[in-house]
Amino acid sequence: MSHRNRLKGYLLQLLGVIGLYSCAARKTVEGSVEGTYLMQGSFNKQLLLTKDRYFLLKPFEEAHISPYKCCDTLSVGEWKRVNGTSFLSLKSDLKPIDPLLEMKVQEGFRSSSDSLYFTIDNPIQKDKALDRHKGLSYQVLINSNNPRFDEELSQRRFNNNEIAVKKPANLSITSFEIIAIPSMEMPVRSISIRHIYTNEYRVKGKSSNEFLVDVPELTYRLISELRFAEDFVRVISPTQLEWDGKRYIKR
Repeated sequence: MSHRNRLKGYLLQLLGVIGLYSCAARKTVEGSVEGTYLMQGSFNKQLLLTKDRYFLLKPFEEAHISPYKCCDTLSVGEWKRVNGTSFLSLKSDLKPIDPLLEMKVQEGFRSSSDSLYFTIDNPIQKDKALDRHKGLSYQVLINSNNPRFDEELSQRRFNNNEIAVKKPANLSITSFEIIAIPSMEMPVRSISIRHIYTNEYRVKGKSSNEFLVDVPELTYRLISELRFAEDFVRVISPTQLEWDGKRYIKR
């Protein structure tokens, strides 16, 4: 057999192997993947695939009173096959959050004009049964005529939603924003976002030194539910999936 014929034979064999692999991958993903999959190494975490919907779950234990405020559903949305591949495409119902949450602000003036006062309210703060160390901490970022003070304040973290800070004389604030940081001990099934930012608020009154801030979108669900525009799950076999580096085994 000539060198040219041998090379042609090798190429035909290689194309055959690639074709068989592609066919096998296509058959794997074309087979039924609907069902419940348990995540390896994580107690009670499940991925449920129905006809065209997915649910990432961590159900409450029926034998115990749940210590969690929210939620047994960590993520929910649509899924579909990626044509010609062994992947599934997932899109969550909750889209990636706006990087800046809206806040409603009421300005006021306290006679003790040597300080700034911020009171931050949101649905989590309204949970009176929540231990303070399991809730939210805050940072206040301001823009004023004193950049040094702005920088020093930005480095501080407050574990209380009622904040009072001494201010330099003749300080004039033009705007501020709030950062909320969930405690790692917050009673939710999962913490999917570590820092929540508000939009910038422009101060209206030159003499204002008290600000009542309400952030209605800052909820347990916002913090705990995984959200994304699109993510991919690899179908390893009819009984195994891989998502975000974790194996899920069909029950």
